[in-house]
Amino acid sequence: MRTFTRSEEDLSYPRAILIFVIAGLACAPLWAQYHDGDGSSEHPFEIAEPNQLIYMSQHPEDWNKNFLLTADINMNLAEPNTFTTALIAPDTDNSNYSFQGTCFTGSFDGAGYNIIGLTINSNGIGEDYLGLFGCIDSGGKIKNLSMENF
Repeated sequence: MRTFTRSEEDLSYPRAILIFVIAGLACAPLWAQYHDGDGSSEHPFEIAEPNQLIYMSQHPEDWNKNFLLTADINMNLAEPNTFTTALIAPDTDNSNYSFQGTCFTGSFDGAGYNIIGLTINSNGIGEDYLGLFGCIDSGGKIKNLSMENF
């Protein structure tokens, strides 16, 4: 019977791959884009946890698409958990009374779920267009959504 052994050189390639994968995971964002969906009315982007809502807030190119909550969202668990502007569609120039920025024109269906603990601290910043949505333009729809402890 013959015994096979692997040399250190033979193991270097698999180790390199493992190190690369671990490093990639460590550097990956703490949230996924959206839970599921493609943003269409038939398959809206699904939001199941706070960091997915924050991801939405950082992607105005999606604000004309469709969204669906699939769970209560506790913003106290988010990082960050206090905001200085509207979370979605904020005003980008508070020195002007008119809205400057990208308005939400998509559909946001809360499906009866709650957004809990959204905190906006606007001390020292212009205090206009605040809330979960700073601006909802024509065609924009928000439905079946409750807010708690905000």
